[in-house]
Amino acid sequence: MATIEAVKRCFSCGAMLQCEDPNAEGYINPEIFNNFGPESLLLCEHCYSEARYNQTPRASSVSEDMLAMVRDAKAKDGLIVYVVDLFSFEASFPPELVELLTGMRMIVLANKLDLLPEKIDKETLREYVAHRFRVAKLSVTHNDVYLVHLDAQADVAEIAEEVQSRRQGKDVFLIGSSRAGKTAFRDAFLRCFSNISHHPIVTSNYGETDLPVMHIPLDDHSTLYDSPGIELNNDVRGVVAPSLRRKIVPNKAVKARKIIMTKGMVVAIEGIAAFYLKEGKRTPIYLYCKEELHVSTFSYKHLDDNFFGKIKGKKLKVYDPNHIDSNDFDAFELTVTENGERDIGIEGLGWFSFEAGSQVFALLVPKCVSIYTSRAKIGKKHGK
Repeated sequence: MATIEAVKRCFSCGAMLQCEDPNAEGYINPEIFNNFGPESLLLCEHCYSEARYNQTPRASSVSEDMLAMVRDAKAKDGLIVYVVDLFSFEASFPPELVELLTGMRMIVLANKLDLLPEKIDKETLREYVAHRFRVAKLSVTHNDVYLVHLDAQADVAEIAEEVQSRRQGKDVFLIGSSRAGKTAFRDAFLRCFSNISHHPIVTSNYGETDLPVMHIPLDDHSTLYDSPGIELNNDVRGVVAPSLRRKIVPNKAVKARKIIMTKGMVVAIEGIAAFYLKEGKRTPIYLYCKEELHVSTFSYKHLDDNFFGKIKGKKLKVYDPNHIDSNDFDAFELTVTENGERDIGIEGLGWFSFEAGSQVFALLVPKCVSIYTSRAKIGKKHGK
């Protein structure tokens, strides 16, 4: 009796994989083809060489004008006030910016505390933020971190006093990603600001650059510079269609959704992203994303029907028309080697927490979106 076997295809271009003709479409090294099981995400030699499968998540980038301003800040021994989005900042450390910030004095404003569960341990969270900066090789302690909820009524008088104290008569440079809340801090700062100098507040290009910056005089010899936000070009919010941002970004505290994952099980967040347990024992996870986003589970064997198929068929409430099939998604495989509670996150969309136990997870995200792994941000004890 004849047997029928599924044809393996390149995960990126969809060509049928073959090991016979290196010059033909879909060629793959026989050792790779034969040593990986049917659930593996394989790529033909062409797609692999084109780097269409991201071995390393993409880092956000910074304009040369912004870097010129930070170089100047470092030369002046200025104080950096770095605003981050607590819901999602873990993959937003542009290498070229981090290199310049190394060794600089810094205050970190960890904004959007209101988007995290109320029962979190705030001291643990402050140390988490400081730890993420130290992982990026920046000298930040928990005493440098302020947890804030910046809105129209925010009182930042205490932070303003700390800035005045720490700047030691030097300039202050306010930086952060787009939509992190930098403008909200500036506006709150101006409400408690008294101009004791002979200079007005003006907006003009910084130095010889084309970077439009607000100049807020702190005295006759020093200034607070408010620069434009760093673009979110490795974040779901900056990659998907603008009309989807409101559907993805939470506007109230997220709650943990408990899911018991078994090997081969896929968890899909609408048509925006999916992840599955490739190797490992039964693993409870706690998923944190916007409450209105529908989460579905199914077997990896039905990935094409239940994820890409539903996107193409417009059967999901939230999906991006620019990301509808496997060619529009990056795939990452993450092997967990640490112990204790861990997080795996998708920049701008959310994260899930779990107890590490040598698992292997695979993630599918829109092209150019970064993922990250870290120790647990809040942990299952406080995240409910």
